[in-house]
Amino acid sequence: MVKGKFVVTRVPGMSHEEFVSYWRDVHAPIAKKMPGLRKYNINPASEGGDGGDAPFDGIAELSFDDQAAFDAGFGSPEGQATMEDAAKFIDMSKIKAVVTEEISII
Repeated sequence: MVKGKFVVTRVPGMSHEEFVSYWRDVHAPIAKKMPGLRKYNINPASEGGDGGDAPFDGIAELSFDDQAAFDAGFGSPEGQATMEDAAKFIDMSKIKAVVTEEISII
């Protein structure tokens, strides 16, 4: 399993509550149409590790069977629509992304 993990911060002027609502109710239905997508989790941040404010607004995880499926999913028209919509609520200048291979332990 190959996963894209994205640490995301909301656009200026949007509240955290508005951000989470848009992510869940508007963006997720667009993203879940990506071909080859096996799992899509959104993880809104509730607080930082020290109990204070989180340094970002959440983490998205998108799972695909392999790298080829990941590339095809993001390269598809649905993948392009997903990224275009992301720019409406995510500050793309602050996004941090990594592609990982899942190794299950438990």
